[in-house]
Amino acid sequence: MSNNAMDNSVLMRLSFSRAGNIRKGDLSKVDTDADKSRLKLGKVLFVGPEYAAISAFDNALSSWVNLRAINVDTGFKGVCIMPKGLISEVDKRLESATDERAGLVEAFLSVLDDEREKARERMNGQFKAADYPEREDLLERFGVRWSYLSLGVAENLPPEMAERERAKLEARFDQVGEDVQNALRVGLRDLVGHLADKLKPSEDGKKKIFRDSAVGNLSEFLELFSARNITNDSELAALAASAENLLQGVSPAGLRGRPGLAASVADGLEGVKAAVSDLIEVQPGRKFNLE
Repeated sequence: MSNNAMDNSVLMRLSFSRAGNIRKGDLSKVDTDADKSRLKLGKVLFVGPEYAAISAFDNALSSWVNLRAINVDTGFKGVCIMPKGLISEVDKRLESATDERAGLVEAFLSVLDDEREKARERMNGQFKAADYPEREDLLERFGVRWSYLSLGVAENLPPEMAERERAKLEARFDQVGEDVQNALRVGLRDLVGHLADKLKPSEDGKKKIFRDSAVGNLSEFLELFSARNITNDSELAALAASAENLLQGVSPAGLRGRPGLAASVADGLEGVKAAVSDLIEVQPGRKFNLE
């Protein structure tokens, strides 16, 4: 990764764990004329809202973190790049989320006996008490874990090996730095392009329906852009500022109610999209997670 990117970010790993909610069912108890060797039967253990609330919480928290991280291929599974300017905010949120999630897990465990009895009644011959661990065992299966990583060459290597490994690590980070820059460029291009398309009438002249999120997603990207611009991409920063100016004082309701304003903003965003597209380097095989 380039020196700017290295200096302005850390590597971060975030993971969630939950008690598994699917178990293998017994196909021998299913009447079908299909070849059972081609079928799989799964049983859902917990169907109440308490378990679903934990999954929804994890998804929302993961999305919130990913909006701040830069998810490119670092060469290490589950590791993302977190700008230093956002670390404190993210770490504080994860600390508070741990307590919030513990409350949700406690609510789920409080209905564990009810979930088990409902399954016993409704699964008939597919029910197995062993599928439902005791409270203490289940509790250990829930967790939120995160860590900040640093990478370097192992100490005490022979000089020629150490030099080779340093070269490999520098090459990897240089590639990651390029990917970070392009990921932000692709992200801005796609968001301004999506909103511009929604603001333009369809071929038959009718207004298109667009959700508030089309504006909100772009606004949030722009709000976080400065902190996430860890490669100091001045060209993209100028275009992000142009997009931000176009949305200054603009609301979804205002865009829906004022066709002239919508057309003006759409034209401006199309210009930004074209300029960003000129900056993007096509790198076959490189993967970006821009969700």
